[in-house]
Amino acid sequence: MIKNIEKTIKKINEYAWLVFTSGVGVNMFFDYLIGSGFDIRLLNNIKIACVGTETAREINKRGIKTDYHPDEYNGAALAHGLTGIVKNGEKLLIPRAKDGAEDLTRILAEAGIAYDDIPIYEKIRDIEKTDAAVKIIGENKVDFVAFTSSSAVDCFSESAVNCNFSKIKAVCIGERTAEAARSYGMEVYVSAESTIKSMVEKIKELFTYENENQKTTRQ
Repeated sequence: MIKNIEKTIKKINEYAWLVFTSGVGVNMFFDYLIGSGFDIRLLNNIKIACVGTETAREINKRGIKTDYHPDEYNGAALAHGLTGIVKNGEKLLIPRAKDGAEDLTRILAEAGIAYDDIPIYEKIRDIEKTDAAVKIIGENKVDFVAFTSSSAVDCFSESAVNCNFSKIKAVCIGERTAEAARSYGMEVYVSAESTIKSMVEKIKELFTYENENQKTTRQ
């Protein structure tokens, strides 16, 4: 993956936009730049877009402001937004996970926008932790399971072959993640906003609601 960044940085002046789809991608990219001695001032004329407020926050930690991010936390929303603001002739650099969601690049390609989709990290399934999570769920030791991406839902569900998904109450960060959870038969709740903070608020709300119902039942 490092070689992908090395080759890309050598032609950084070809790009008008840097597009990030996760906080992990942001940190992997900028950590490499710093570690390689790259002169960050060379990014001065490059605009930066990202998928949502959480990713924007990671960019802000680098002392950099974002030029665009959509309200909805998914690649399709990001792509649709970019099609309205990217100028003719501008090229995008998308440093992200290997096997990232195809919605982003498909929509950009359909709009005739030039881009380089560069994999800089790979998502790895932790089978041991997944097995432990399935066991805990099976023993009814959790009330809710929180998912922050559709790929997380897929990785969990494909590994948890013996899990009864209908018993899982899934709290999801956005509608795309919710759709993935529904496809496995989970009981789905979606946070009001596509942020971790909003997910926490949704979980608190659900806990309060269930506790009140239990009190009413006992009465």
